[in-house]
Amino acid sequence: MLASLGLTEGLARLLLEPEDLVMNPVLAPFRDHPTALFTYRPDTLIGCPAEILRRRPECPEVRTNSLGLRDVERTLERTEGVRRVLSVGESTAAGSMVSIEEAYPWRVQEALKARGEPVEVINAGVEAYTSWQIYAWLEAEGMAFSPDVVLVYVEGNDRQPTGITDEYQFQYKVQGTDREL
Repeated sequence: MLASLGLTEGLARLLLEPEDLVMNPVLAPFRDHPTALFTYRPDTLIGCPAEILRRRPECPEVRTNSLGLRDVERTLERTEGVRRVLSVGESTAAGSMVSIEEAYPWRVQEALKARGEPVEVINAGVEAYTSWQIYAWLEAEGMAFSPDVVLVYVEGNDRQPTGITDEYQFQYKVQGTDREL
């Protein structure tokens, strides 16, 4: 039995490239994550595929920051006197297919600042995340931001198969766009 497993492992290493063993090899904005399955790659263009842009020209091209967040550039270090809110969740939290300024974490930040609150709201949402992926990411990386408050948004992903969904799959069609949500 052990020899069989060893032979299989050896053949896999000879025949497969490391790229063949990733969770999301064809989805450029994503990289494997040891506990949350996947997360955004740092400094990567998310953008909108051409077929979506033809039907939704308002779909922005957005980059992830150096920490792999769909947000403006952020640091782990806190600014003294500024409350820190960490917003986690799935595509609606991330603000898929809307600009960073249209995503709800940014809007929460701007509304609080308009009231005179010294605050930064960090957008750590990731498309297709479920509640257990959010928890895994928070435990592995998110708490390093030392947030005062964590906002969690999960809509329908917990009742769907884990993985990336797109407009060609049924799950996408029943949810609507993030702008509509």
